[in-house]
Amino acid sequence: MNPALIDDDTLLAYLDAQFDDEARYVAVEDALAAQPALRARLQALVDSGEQARRAFDAVLEAPVPPALIAAVLNAPLPTALQATLAPAPEPAPTGARRPPPVAPSLGERLSGWLGLNGGLNWGAAAFASVALLAVGGFLGHAWQGPGTAGPVLAEAGQIVREPALALALEAAPSGRHLATGDGQVELVASFARADGQVCREFAATRPAPVARDEVGVACREADGQWRLAFLRHAPHAATPGGGYQTAGTALHEAVDAFIARELPAGALSAEQEQARLLRGW
Repeated sequence: MNPALIDDDTLLAYLDAQFDDEARYVAVEDALAAQPALRARLQALVDSGEQARRAFDAVLEAPVPPALIAAVLNAPLPTALQATLAPAPEPAPTGARRPPPVAPSLGERLSGWLGLNGGLNWGAAAFASVALLAVGGFLGHAWQGPGTAGPVLAEAGQIVREPALALALEAAPSGRHLATGDGQVELVASFARADGQVCREFAATRPAPVARDEVGVACREADGQWRLAFLRHAPHAATPGGGYQTAGTALHEAVDAFIARELPAGALSAEQEQARLLRGW
């Protein structure tokens, strides 16, 4: 190989082991051994590639915003895929042994946790793979799944940092009771301020060692994060059966007073809330 013909593309192919012919590797290595300037060019390519990798690592390691996950989960299946992914007709029963049931996928389990089963058509395999990428990045960074992550406590005025609560506020319809370890979160109602900002009322039961009941209202910021506009909590008492009682009357009266004062337009209807969920609020 003529050393003068060894351009950056050739050096990159050498670095990436893309040559089909062993003789090309030998030619490049001979040229590198004989030409300090060529070695310097190769090192510059290696350095620039490392800089690019470090820059992209920061992006890849960043948590996926709950708003993006919710958008993926709530998006309808593309029309072009609906026909090809329609369920096949059930075969006639035979004496053959049926295959064992397949365990639900992460996407299916997360959809069930959010209460979306049978409601929004996003679970087909070709589309669910996209959801898994988004959800997987989110879970890998900050959340080990429903029922495993401890609470990330916050107070009124702060951004919701607990991944399970943030995702529930973004994606779950009101009326859902979502398991979070030994506790739970209930989405109570959604509201819209006069300026269009959406707020959601929730109630949470925190297991030991926190062991408290919470009621709160979180409002969605322009950047997609949820900020606690109101939060009250009190120690909870175990029931005789070992469970937990719901939040006490005083807590509910406090959140009702806040809503009456700050959100006088009243709660969104189920249809209004569903429409906002589908378009990402």
